[in-house]
Amino acid sequence: MPLQRYGVLKARPIASRQGRGRTPHYHVHAVDHGEDYRVSISVRSSAGPSQLLYLIDDRFEHPLLERLRALPLGFCGQPPSSGGAALDYVRANLLSRERMSELPWDVPGPDDDFNELLDLWVGRALRDEDALIYAFGERFGPIHEPDPHFGFRPATGIYRVHMNQGSDPAYSERDGPWQDGALLLWFPEIVEDGHVKLRERWVAVFVAFSSQRWAA
Repeated sequence: MPLQRYGVLKARPIASRQGRGRTPHYHVHAVDHGEDYRVSISVRSSAGPSQLLYLIDDRFEHPLLERLRALPLGFCGQPPSSGGAALDYVRANLLSRERMSELPWDVPGPDDDFNELLDLWVGRALRDEDALIYAFGERFGPIHEPDPHFGFRPATGIYRVHMNQGSDPAYSERDGPWQDGALLLWFPEIVEDGHVKLRERWVAVFVAFSSQRWAA
């Protein structure tokens, strides 16, 4: 059964929180022209092995990017099918399972867990006032209560920012093609004195659970 409110959020990130607690998620506070959102990314599996599979592609290139550039700011619902901006790890040849790695979500020391790798790239986007995020997943809310992590009202945002097919049987009711989640970060080209100092860059964060099966 497909996700009910699948789509992509295009917005400006303004804050972040590392994942903590029993079901930890890394949270990003993002805004468009008039609305606040929370993007929640799983950093630990609640079923089976506690480590996730992840891939951070810091030089991501794909024909999909042209479609993303054309999207307006805010949440854009996407039909679960090819031809639009929906994601499918398997059918769209975004990546293979062999490219993904396991990583603990929270261990002592710098830059050696998933929270800290997310901090590395999200932190860079927070420092670049022109950077944008594209968060793929299912929308939740609006709920007319303060967001529990960032305090804005009404609480709304994107979750299930991970592969959403081939799941453990306990979660298989939400399985479906062309509805995978991911976080993409866009960094604009920087030109100084008529010369390109930094080229445009896309960074893609892909997340899956160890128990998921990869088959079309």
